[in-house]
Amino acid sequence: MTGDVTTGNHNLSLKLTIRLSSSTRFDIGSCGSITPSSTIQHVKTIISQREESDNCAVERQRLIYKGRILSDNARTLADYGIGAGDSSGSGADGIIIYLVKGSAVNTGAAGGAGGAATAAATSSAPAPTTNAAPTQ
Repeated sequence: MTGDVTTGNHNLSLKLTIRLSSSTRFDIGSCGSITPSSTIQHVKTIISQREESDNCAVERQRLIYKGRILSDNARTLADYGIGAGDSSGSGADGIIIYLVKGSAVNTGAAGGAGGAATAAATSSAPAPTTNAAPTQ
C-alpha cells in the first residue's frame, strides 16, 4: 500500500530538508526533534523559529510533500507517509518538504479598512431584495 508506514519505527529521528521558492533550503530535525510521529503543527513551529524561513508564522505556512499539501496540523508525518522507511521522494538531501508562504492572516477585530472589507465580502447575510409594486 502506498504511504503505509504502520510497520515502521515511529521513534526514528528524521532530517527534513525545507525548500522555499527562493531556492533557499535548510535542514531541520537533525538533533532528533522530528520523528514520524511528529505532528505537522510541530514541524511548522520548528520552521517558524528558523531565520532561513524569515520566521514565517505557522498560520502562513503551506507545506508540500510529493505534490500533496500537508494541511491538517493535527496529523503526523507518518499519516502523510513521511518517514519510517520512506525513501521515495527523499534524494541525497533526505526528505524534501516545500514551504510556500501564504498571505498574512488578519486575526484582529481592529484590522482597519482591509478587515472590514474582508468581513463584508464574506458575510453570510442574504443580499437585499427589492419589493417593487407590480406595474399595471
